[in-house]
Amino acid sequence: MSETDIGKRLNSIEARLSAIEGILTPTVSQPNSLANQPQKDKVDLIDPWTKKILEQKQSTASSVVSSTTASSQPQTSSWAKQISAGGSRWAWLGLIGIICFVFAAGLLIKLTIDSGWFTPTRQIFAAALFGIALIGCGFALLKRDLSYASLLPAAGIIILYLDAFAAVRLYSLVELPAGLVSTGVIAAICIWLQTKFRHQIYSLTAAVGSYLSPLIMDLGLDDNFAMGYFLVCNIAFGIIAIFLQTRILTIISCYLAIILSGAIGGYFPNIASVVDVNQVQVVAANLAQNKLLALALFANFIVGIASVYLYTVRSKTTLSEEEGWSFLPVLLIFYGFENQLLMQITPTLAPWISICFGLLVLGVYFAARRFFPQSLGSRGVVIAFSTLVFAHALYFQILRDEERTWLLPISMVLYGLLPKIDAFKKADPHWQLPRVVISLIIVVEYFKLIWHLGEHDSNYYDLVALIAIASMWFARLRNQGLLVSDNKLGNALLYAAHFMAIVTLFKIAGSDGSLIVSILWLLYAIFVISIGFKRQDSLMAKSALLVLVFAAAKVLLFDASGAPTIVRIVCLFITGVVLYGSGIVLRKIDNWQLER
Repeated sequence: MSETDIGKRLNSIEARLSAIEGILTPTVSQPNSLANQPQKDKVDLIDPWTKKILEQKQSTASSVVSSTTASSQPQTSSWAKQISAGGSRWAWLGLIGIICFVFAAGLLIKLTIDSGWFTPTRQIFAAALFGIALIGCGFALLKRDLSYASLLPAAGIIILYLDAFAAVRLYSLVELPAGLVSTGVIAAICIWLQTKFRHQIYSLTAAVGSYLSPLIMDLGLDDNFAMGYFLVCNIAFGIIAIFLQTRILTIISCYLAIILSGAIGGYFPNIASVVDVNQVQVVAANLAQNKLLALALFANFIVGIASVYLYTVRSKTTLSEEEGWSFLPVLLIFYGFENQLLMQITPTLAPWISICFGLLVLGVYFAARRFFPQSLGSRGVVIAFSTLVFAHALYFQILRDEERTWLLPISMVLYGLLPKIDAFKKADPHWQLPRVVISLIIVVEYFKLIWHLGEHDSNYYDLVALIAIASMWFARLRNQGLLVSDNKLGNALLYAAHFMAIVTLFKIAGSDGSLIVSILWLLYAIFVISIGFKRQDSLMAKSALLVLVFAAAKVLLFDASGAPTIVRIVCLFITGVVLYGSGIVLRKIDNWQLER
């Protein structure tokens, strides 16, 4: 064997050893280091069979490195994944078990014995020990099964909350301030347990149980402590939601806190029912309770908004569309409860305070936009809630009936002055509800104004109707391009203006004689055709047919039958001239269209 052959064999052996060494000692930080260029050059010196074996080993080592790297990275499981972890098909057994624990503690608390050593104080103390024991058992099982063990401290927290509630409400063992302090201590323990268990099943179970257990056990909700209790629970679970970075806990906590706090108002007598009998003390006490309840509801509202805002800023994660819309029902529930209470407390200021609620939600939204310039998922729910609040407060509570009729001309003038509002021109789904609400208000006020013209002799509604007709013409002329391109909207606006003109002119000139009304109708039709002809707007010109039909029918059926002969001749002559001349103009307009 020559010296050259020996050198080649040594180089080949060295290449094999280098390749094997690279496979057996891979680095996690550089999982692709085996694929660098120098190694490729060395592997090329290996025979094909050895090369194939080394490539298989290298692939196996790379998969091991990838799995090691993946396992070293933190995994953020969703709520569904967390609950399904650790044998979710048996989780229902644990849920039923903690329900049994809670009911057992509730019955223990409510146990009544006429005589004996087991006094209410000892009942409360025994229930508290039972709750603490469940929390301790949860710590004992923590390392074995996190999700299943989380149920036990949740049950313990529910029992402790129930215990504090019963100590104040059921047995009056402690005063209201001490009861609220004890509830706050339990809330702090609840938050601390979240730092130990770090599982959503704990927080969700504790939240639902803490809110509903006093109601299910019939411990009573008709006092000030219940308001403070639900507020403390809402604050505690709001903090946990921010710490746990979950929306579902915030949603559940807001719904339960606001609904149950609002339900407290059902236990108070209505002020209106006791004013008639001059029960001044009852009215004063009820008014004070309503004020306190309104403050408690507003505090829960602020806690919910703060929880959502702080979570968004802290996690840099905006609300999704689905999450945003899930808050709309609870916002409306809060607004319904709060507005009802405010109308009893201060009817004059109630609608203005309600408007402030809408402005507050808008303010929080724009504050969040500073951190997220792009469109937020909550945009739709913010627009919807603000629209409903503003519409209800302004339309139903602030404006009187005769003042609402001005909304029709005002809206038409605004539409004419602001023809370039992109939000209303474009098919933006977020602005769909405001469009519908404004359109409904315009339609309702239009028909209400027609009804007022027929039912009232006051000149007030005549003036409003004339201004409304002028405003509709103003909007039509200012937005001609937009309305002509949309024949349905253009037709609706024109015919609405014509019909109101017919009714208004009949109302104004009806007392002067039937012939005067017919002449005014014909003059209005001539005006419409003239404007349409001058602007070469066939849609506008042809819309005058509605007025012509009314005028012709009135002349032929009424004026020509009951008037003197001279009046009949003049009336029929004028009507014939107008109708024939209108036909000439409309035929010419049709020729324009054919020429185009």
